[in-house]
Amino acid sequence: MISFFRGLCVLLPCIVLAACETPEERAARETQFNGKPLAQVIAAIGQPDLQNSTTAVWQYRERDVIFEPIYIYTSTGQARVAGHRRRVIENECTYTARLSSARVVASQYVGNNCRRYAPRLPRA
Repeated sequence: MISFFRGLCVLLPCIVLAACETPEERAARETQFNGKPLAQVIAAIGQPDLQNSTTAVWQYRERDVIFEPIYIYTSTGQARVAGHRRRVIENECTYTARLSSARVVASQYVGNNCRRYAPRLPRA
C-alpha cells in the first residue's frame, strides 16, 4: 500500500505539470491565427459575431453554477461534507482579429476564459 502512495506522489506532479502551459506556449496559442486566412479561422472556431473588411469579432458570455462543498470536522479530525454552497461564475471572452485582404494580421483576446477561441496547439 505504501508503494502505491509513493508512486502516486511521484506521478501526480508530472500529470499536473503536463497540464500547465508555459508563457511561450500561451503566446503561441493566442497568436496561432495570425497570418492565416479568415476562412481557416472560421473553420476552426466558427463564424464571427461581427465582421467587416478590417475586423472580425467573436464574443461569448456564459454563466455557470457550481456547488462547492461545505466541510465540517468531527471530533476525531475527519472532514465531512455538511452541505453545498452555490456559486455563479461568469465566463466571457472577446476575440478581435484585425484583417487585411481577408487574412488575420493581428489579434487580441480579452476576457477570463478564451480557450474556445484559442484552442490548445498540438504538442510537438
